[in-house]
Amino acid sequence: MKLVKCINSLGYEDSVELNGIYSLVNDKEKEVTGFIEIIDKNGQSVALPAFRFMPMYKQEEQAA
Repeated sequence: MKLVKCINSLGYEDSVELNGIYSLVNDKEKEVTGFIEIIDKNGQSVALPAFRFMPMYKQEEQAA
């Protein structure tokens, strides 16, 4: 499971919190649309602008 950290929640406070960690559902559309799909703080799948998030990596992924 890939995770992302919210680095800009402005205007989306009902769905995400600043510095919150969220499960990434689908990031393939990001290249085309600029949006990623995550599970928000309410447990709903939602598409939000990708620039508002930073990918989170496991330690072994960072070392590679």
